Amino acid sequence: MASVLRLGLAAALVAMFAAMAPARAADDDKAFERRMAQLKKKKDTKVFQIAMSPKEDPNVVPVTGDGTSGMVLVANNRMGIYTPPLISVGDIQTVVGQHMKDLRVCYKKQLDEDPEWADNMILDLAVKKNGRVAQVDVSPGRVRRATIGKCLMSSVPAWKFPEFTGETDEGITQEVVNASFPFSFSVTNH
Repeated sequence: MASVLRLGLAAALVAMFAAMAPARAADDDKAFERRMAQLKKKKDTKVFQIAMSPKEDPNVVPVTGDGTSGMVLVANNRMGIYTPPLISVGDIQTVVGQHMKDLRVCYKKQLDEDPEWADNMILDLAVKKNGRVAQVDVSPGRVRRATIGKCLMSSVPAWKFPEFTGETDEGITQEVVNASFPFSFSVTNH
């Protein structure tokens, strides 16, 4: 009798947690949508638009409407001359743009699994003073768990950012700079 009650209790707990999973996913989606909206409102935040067809070569970065490919040389050249106190959002955005091929390769892997996959995501980075990535995260959870999220979580830590001293005007040393960037992935019919 006791084992039957335990099995009944275990089944009830499994059912309860299974019923809670959609609610947690909905909460995750709501929190993500709020963060995405907040990032889009910031004047210095660029939404990276990545549109490609499932048959497209991810290593070919298309030229944008302004005549650039999204790949611009940044402060990496200044490292021997001047190391700034902090890395700017613009410097981080530029490095992200320089790695557009990595982003497109990960998206291509996702499209190989699901040719119609399109979604928004936020890439959260923590960059150390030496320019190395200390931490990376992808949200929402559904994108983090997808092929594209797993691919980015393994490729982004190899990116190199400009070095910075971390010294603030208050005399405090900031070891890490955090940044969040919104992305929009869409499928084209090329």
